[in-house]
Amino acid sequence: MEEFEGRRQEPEVSDIVKEALTYRYTSKAQFCAIMESLGYECKDDEEKPMAHLYRGGQEQGIIQVQLIMRHALKDNKPDDKRRRQLRAILQKYRDLSANKEELAAAMKRKFGISLVFVGKEDAPYGYIVVDHKNKTVFKGVEFLSIKELLQFEDAPTRFTKIKQTIDDLLADNPKLTTADINRILYRQFGTRIHRGTVSWNGETIQLRPEVAEQLRQNYLASRGIHPSAHTATNRNPLPPQGDNRGNDIHVQSPANAGATDTNREWELNGNMDMSVDDEEAQRRKWSR
Repeated sequence: MEEFEGRRQEPEVSDIVKEALTYRYTSKAQFCAIMESLGYECKDDEEKPMAHLYRGGQEQGIIQVQLIMRHALKDNKPDDKRRRQLRAILQKYRDLSANKEELAAAMKRKFGISLVFVGKEDAPYGYIVVDHKNKTVFKGVEFLSIKELLQFEDAPTRFTKIKQTIDDLLADNPKLTTADINRILYRQFGTRIHRGTVSWNGETIQLRPEVAEQLRQNYLASRGIHPSAHTATNRNPLPPQGDNRGNDIHVQSPANAGATDTNREWELNGNMDMSVDDEEAQRRKWSR
């Protein structure tokens, strides 16, 4: 029997297996994580040392475990620099994400890194990091434990931090505009102020009326417009709010609210360097 045999084989599946064998991995589980990150599921044969490959519920082929292990390394660990880089990136995007699916999507989209979780879908006991750019695979525990990785904030906690951040920024500099604050909100929380609201994970809160009015006045001043020429009565009034310190969340789910990928950050060579659109560009995008 050949080492790789296709059954109802897609034309590209043999090439995908050959590509996966070129990654730096140390076990069959890590090889299967590579295949899973590429859209295939590995299942052990009950009688023979083989792995069956499935996609869309259909078997695509089999591969001998002997072949998998022939290409495996005895050891593969990140160096200290890479460990620190990926740990920082995972922590940052965990704090910008609402759940593990959102975190995994962000890591794949921004860095070409797949997070493959091991165990039950709703209660994984571990995860594997597949770095497609560098064609290498690591145990997730090298960077963050599964407990640390899945410490996502709930909406009330997140909104409390966002509101406190806005208040602190305006206390330090009462002349800040929405664009000024949005640059910081996007970096810290992956969200922004949009028409007097802030959205995260499908939920929305409204700014306190006095905060929204202060930002409106600051914007007019930044454009050289005297505030008295554009009084608050020319704007749609915001719904009344409760206590400033209240954490009530009013779910609105606006179609265009919240953070978007157009406000992309770029992290260069893992050094967490980033550049964000300038203020005028942000205003033009967010006014649409």
